[in-house]
Amino acid sequence: MRRALLEALRELTEQDFAAAFEGTTVVVRLAALATAERQAVRRAREAVGAEPRPVPPTGERERVLPPQVIHDLAGARHETLLFLGAIDDRALQAEAGGDRVARLLEALAEREAAAAAGIAARPWRT
Repeated sequence: MRRALLEALRELTEQDFAAAFEGTTVVVRLAALATAERQAVRRAREAVGAEPRPVPPTGERERVLPPQVIHDLAGARHETLLFLGAIDDRALQAEAGGDRVARLLEALAEREAAAAAGIAARPWRT
């Protein structure tokens, strides 16, 4: 999914990032995706009893710039990959939280796919 999102962002201009998009702006929507990914991974860690990781403050999301958001998305994905790399498949299957983890990550993938599709379609772009 991340590849599709990055491809959708590839040719956006600064004006495009600030354009109205699904009741907000593209940049704010992307910031929300990064926050949602971090929250999903935090809940997934809790579900399987994994050690928590520090979460950066979300700050003022209405004033965030595109480079900051792209960096935040990369950081959120790094946390996801750390979690997935550290969790033992057998332990995940044995844990009652395994289904919850799968649902959290599937919901995250669906949100990202929807954002990528909407941005790629760019009905708001002139």
